[in-house]
Amino acid sequence: MRNKIVGYPAMLAIMIVILTVACAKPAASSSSISNPKTAADWYNKGAILMGNNKFQDAIPAFQKALELDPKDVDSWKNIGVCYAEMGNYSEAASAYDSAIQIKPDDPESWHEKGAALAQTGRTDDALAAYSKALDIYPYQAGWWMDKGDLLKKLGRASEAQQCYQKAAQLDEGVDTDKPLTQ
Repeated sequence: MRNKIVGYPAMLAIMIVILTVACAKPAASSSSISNPKTAADWYNKGAILMGNNKFQDAIPAFQKALELDPKDVDSWKNIGVCYAEMGNYSEAASAYDSAIQIKPDDPESWHEKGAALAQTGRTDDALAAYSKALDIYPYQAGWWMDKGDLLKKLGRASEAQQCYQKAAQLDEGVDTDKPLTQ
């Protein structure tokens, strides 16, 4: 694959976390982080820990947020990012599954699940997850590239080329002449 989960997908997820913290959750005060009480406090604590690459420490904070707000899709997605960053792709895929159970039409969860599954070698399931993400939101050039890269790795050059062409339509910087041989 062009991007390992620790690359583009994880960075995208971290950017989503930062935007979510800045826009969707109440502002975190230092006292709410040192002494979290609400789901938002625990989420913010987890986001700060994650932002400082303290993935192992962030997971329990997100889990506590989920105890207080079981429908918090963002906490599940961030648990997935943390596990992926630690190289535990099976647990990451499981966390994304939990997010998908709550919000089945969330394309980021489907894409990240695909990336995690690809890392575990479950390529058919990864392709299905990538396809679902792109069915929901087909406007992400990088996702088309990820699907194309996996198809290329599987020797499905014609399908890979179609993905690269779709990516090129969305992003002028995509190289449509990418060689299809390994």
